[in-house]
Amino acid sequence: MPVDVKAIGRKLGAVTHTYTERDVMLYALGVGCGTGDLQFTYERDLKVLPTFAVIPSFKAMNSVVALVGADPVMVVHGEQSITLHRPLPAAATLSTVAEIKGAIADIDDALETVAVAIPVPAARTLVGLAGSVTTVAAIALGLQHYDPGRTHHARISADAVHEVTEYLLGAPKSERAAIGSMHPGRVDVIGAGALVLDQVMQRFGFAELVTSEHDILDGIAWSIATA
Repeated sequence: MPVDVKAIGRKLGAVTHTYTERDVMLYALGVGCGTGDLQFTYERDLKVLPTFAVIPSFKAMNSVVALVGADPVMVVHGEQSITLHRPLPAAATLSTVAEIKGAIADIDDALETVAVAIPVPAARTLVGLAGSVTTVAAIALGLQHYDPGRTHHARISADAVHEVTEYLLGAPKSERAAIGSMHPGRVDVIGAGALVLDQVMQRFGFAELVTSEHDILDGIAWSIATA
């Protein structure tokens, strides 16, 4: 099932969740608390395990999965973090507002680090290499079969990269697998690779990309051979 990339950046309506002391204690027992953890399993002065915070957010996360059109059975839980500003009450009604931004936000954070360490604006040309970049180039060029002679030194516009990225993120797996210019091993990961490339070009304002079938190892070998 394709993922609706237009949902990225959207905030969903608030979802409420009510829990009781019984829920808190059952959760603690379920994650392994025993006789030495009575502060989490006994009513008197009951405390809430910090990780209980994931429970009230489940309804909101399910709404996100439904909005983007993802198949819950095929979703991999990559990571989750919690920031507690104060202890959770032993019973409460909480409100959760979900926002779809994770993938792009992670890429943007990484690119911010790049911007601090490297003077990217001084670069005259963006050269892309390796499988994700050359695959995006092959698709942009409309190749029916992968041809390194065509992808090497090809110039691909930022608009074309963005168009291919949206297509790959929205296409079902069977459709991606039918792309003749893509290696079968890239079917599941090409969307993420294309998204990174697209964000790099947008973040640093590159109007086009020059693709290369050779990487730094080729350059090192050449420099040694000619030394």
